[in-house]
Amino acid sequence: MRPLTQTEAGRVSGVIEPGGTYAFLGVPYAAPMTEARRFEAPAPVEPWAGVRVCDRPGPVCPQLPTYGPVGTAAASQMPQGLDFLSLNIRTPTLFGRVPVLVWIHGGGYAVGSANEPVLQSGAFAASGVVEVTVNYRLGALGFLSLPGRPENRGLLDQIAALDWVQRNIAAFGGDPAQVTFAGRSAGGFAVAAVMAMPAARGLFARAMPQSGASAALAMPEDAAKLTHRMAAALGTDAARIARAPLQALIAAQRELCNESYERHDAARDGRAAMLGVPFVPVIDGASLPDHPEAMAARARRRRCR
Repeated sequence: MRPLTQTEAGRVSGVIEPGGTYAFLGVPYAAPMTEARRFEAPAPVEPWAGVRVCDRPGPVCPQLPTYGPVGTAAASQMPQGLDFLSLNIRTPTLFGRVPVLVWIHGGGYAVGSANEPVLQSGAFAASGVVEVTVNYRLGALGFLSLPGRPENRGLLDQIAALDWVQRNIAAFGGDPAQVTFAGRSAGGFAVAAVMAMPAARGLFARAMPQSGASAALAMPEDAAKLTHRMAAALGTDAARIARAPLQALIAAQRELCNESYERHDAARDGRAAMLGVPFVPVIDGASLPDHPEAMAARARRRRCR
């Protein structure tokens, strides 16, 4: 008997894993990416009829093979495609109200996925926690600054996932009032950045950035330099980058990532140069109003008055 539950968009079925954990894998939290929407904000999931079978992870974000020590070969060898805005959910119960952990994978904002074997153990679910791992846009798709396109798309994906959790996790036995938002390495950087984004307010109760802080961020002028480098690698201009074929984007992305890893250059890459990570969130003054450290300092001062 497959476990079955109801989300806002429709019914989903999963599998029962060894030890009795209920697993719902490849559950969509946003509409699929398309060629036309690759650089747009995430859109809501379209409802479906019948039961959607969620018994295996979905595709991962198109990405380059590993560069330097960043990422694992496992992710780049998994099936890739544009229908990757999905979650893997493991829960000890479908009828309780247990704490929830939403986990963001690392990989230098350029590689990795929620489907990697290390994230499939179900250890948290076995300890009485609903665990949710998130696939989101990486590299140029998620973090390249483009004219007329929303900034920080990879973080907007994560916020869309958190919003989905708030509206649906009770159907998986989770308590939306007890959501911890956590991640490791670039996932930790992402958590620190999302904490400072107005769109994320009220979507989680606690945050736990691990092996990552708020250093991997770009100022608009640094983001513009990366866009110029990307255009040069593609042999085009910034206004036409969004039309480039996906594989050309990935090849150019690999070139820029290798350059940044092999030779750290603060004049070229800005603050993120010390990490060798070129594709990072940008402090755009809107989706991310200011540096998280500055916002945290102001919040501390307000509490002390």
